[in-house]
Formats: sequence, structure tokens, C-alpha cells
Amino acid sequence: KQHYIKRMEKNRKPILAHAWINGQGIQLWENIFGTMNLWNATHRQWLRKMNAIWKTYGKMFISDDWKPLIPLENKQVLASQWQVDGNVITNFVDTLGTETTVRIEVAKSENQKYFDLWNGEELQPFEENGKNWVSVKVKDFGCLLQTADVNEKLTGLVQIQKKETSAPQPVFDKYEQELSLKEPLKFVYKKTENSSFQPELLEVKGGEHTFTCKHIWREGRCYPNRDAKHNHDLVITFENGAQHITHTHQENVPSFSVMPRVVTNRQFAEFLKSSGYQARFPENFLKHWNGKTCPDSLLNQPVVYVSLEDVRAFAEWAGMRLPSEWEWQLAAETLNDKFAFNEVFEWNESERFDGYNRFVTLRGGCSRWTTPSSWWYLPGAPYGEIAGGPQKYDSHVKYFLMHPGMDRASTIGFRCVK
Repeated sequence: KQHYIKRMEKNRKPILAHAWINGQGIQLWENIFGTMNLWNATHRQWLRKMNAIWKTYGKMFISDDWKPLIPLENKQVLASQWQVDGNVITNFVDTLGTETTVRIEVAKSENQKYFDLWNGEELQPFEENGKNWVSVKVKDFGCLLQTADVNEKLTGLVQIQKKETSAPQPVFDKYEQELSLKEPLKFVYKKTENSSFQPELLEVKGGEHTFTCKHIWREGRCYPNRDAKHNHDLVITFENGAQHITHTHQENVPSFSVMPRVVTNRQFAEFLKSSGYQARFPENFLKHWNGKTCPDSLLNQPVVYVSLEDVRAFAEWAGMRLPSEWEWQLAAETLNDKFAFNEVFEWNESERFDGYNRFVTLRGGCSRWTTPSSWWYLPGAPYGEIAGGPQKYDSHVKYFLMHPGMDRASTIGFRCVK
């Protein structure tokens, strides 16, 4: 049978109607590559009612004895019918969304019982012009069962549907509410001093700045600007054959000092020896070392295979912190060649959480890494060509946080600020 889905559609009635009238299931897809499209209370109730019927009488809907779109007196209501072993089930869809009463001819038999499976009621037949009829109330959806087999599963289903029908809809639906993505989460660093760790630092003069950051639109989308109303209100432009998301951010940035290069394996090894740090989740931690100590050949290379919590622990030990992404961009804009980036993607304090998904936006790129596939996921690459490699300083890439062991990668490192 046909399968039909519109993943970003807010009105689920046409999708549910298509499934209901064709006797098929439906794919629920609320978390669409990290973008939430949540079902509202009314649509969820419709789905619960359908699901209860599917679970109880699902085998009837795969019968070959299917009469699609049977004619009714009321043309605003669509109906399809299935028959198995003397049981007849009819699904209704009201196209106008107004409550209406539908008359339908039914079998004439003393043993037959008739149930409104949508609202949870037994119906009484009536005779007219020598035919047997029942009347079914239909608003949006409906379902009629004709059966001589009144068993425990049927009476249980009727009770479930009756209770569901009488359940009031919430005035304020908490389920649909996402947490705002406008501002990053605030990680509070422990205030420490470390006189033994004194890396080279470059001074960055603060002040009031307006930043612009642009990247290719991806299915995972991104966070909104501060003046947006909702999480999905993004500034999208079409350039060079591709959609782009543009972030505009104004901030008064205090002056700070920044490491001119990302943290090396040598510096991270010093942190481990001095602090005794052990990763809470050890999967893939410093995987490139292939052991507990770093090979001499890697000591001056960027440390990688470190998670966000690993690098925050290093920053606290060093008496420093991770930069915000706007501090990172300001350093790249004003320090020019003194600020070396693109050795690896870089962690920064941009963690966000909408109640369902956690992510950061990585800055820079990894010059030694490219990918011939999924080229639409990386900023700065020509659309439709090999992606990866060096990235522009005024761009970022959204990186979902799944689990520290999965978040660690050979292409991601970090630097600190003070």
C-alpha cells in the first residue's frame, strides 16, 4: 500500500486521513534530524484512537476484501470498508471537520452487534425501506464495526475509546513546548589558578561588536537569532545554488587573552599527569595515542578524541575556559595570521538544548580531512562538491552531542581563553 508522509507539516490531519482511509499505518517523525516538529494534543488523541483500533483489529486492514471509498449519502465524508470472517469494519474521514451523522447500511441479523469504535459506543440499528441502518457520528474521523463476536478484546477497546473521547484537551499543552535555543547554556567554571601552566597568550581587545556567521542550510538547521520569535525562525538566503543560514549577533565582548594555537598532546599529557583526570566515559578517549601515553611523534600535534567535558576539565585545571564562539570569531578577525586555525574543528562554549537535542557549533575546520559524501553538512564548501578541509572563520558547523564516547573524534580539538 501507499506510504505518505510530510515530515515538516504541522497539520497532521491529511497525513492521518490518508493512512486511515487506505487501511495502513503511519510513520511518526517528530525529531527530524534534530529539528522538532511536535504533534499537538488533538492530533495525538486522533493517533491514540487509531492506534487502539489498529492494535485490536489490525489484521482486517490487510485483507484483500477491501472496498475503497464506498459511496455515502453525505458527500463530505469518505469511507473505506474491510471484511474478514463475518466482521465488517468501516473507516470514515470527515473532510470538513464538522460533526456530522452518517447513515450506513448494515447486515440484517439478530446476532450482529454494531459499535462506534472511534467514540466507544454500541449502536442500535433501525429499519427503513426494508433495509437495516445505523447512524454514526463522525467528526474528523470515525470507525464502525459490525460483528457477531463480542469478546473481551472488543469490550476493552470500547472502554479505552470511550475514556479517550471524554478526556479533555489541555488548555496549555506542555508537550509541544521546546526550550529556547537563542542563548547557549551557561557552564560555570571553577575559579582556579595554575602557575605551572603558562602558555603563550595573545591579547584581544574587547568592545561592542556585531558579528555575522553564515553557513549552508542543512536538515539539522541551527539556532535562531536573538530577535527571532521561535526556534525555527531562521534567516535563510539562497546563494550560489544553495540555501544559507545567516546569524547576526551583537555583543559587548570584554577584553581577553587567547591561545594562538589549539592545545597539543604534550599539554594535555601534562594535564593528565598533574590532575589525575580520568574520563567518566572512557570510550574513544585519546584513541589516537593507542595507549596510556602519547607517542613522541604526536606530542606537538593537536590533541583530539576529547569530549566537551574532557576539554572543560582541562580548561579548569589550566585556570582558563573555552571561548564563546563570538570570542573565537573576534580573535580570528582581529589577530589574523597570529591566530592559527583549521588544524582541527574546535570546541567552544555554544552548547544548546531544546529539551530534546543537545548540540554545539564547532568553529574552524580540519585541513587534513575531507569527505566526498554528505557534502551538504559542512559550511564553506562549494555546493555539490567535496566538502571539508579548511573553513572560514565566520562560519560554523552544528554538531550534535550524543554521548562523550561518540562525541570524541579525530577531527576535533580545542583552545582556551583567559
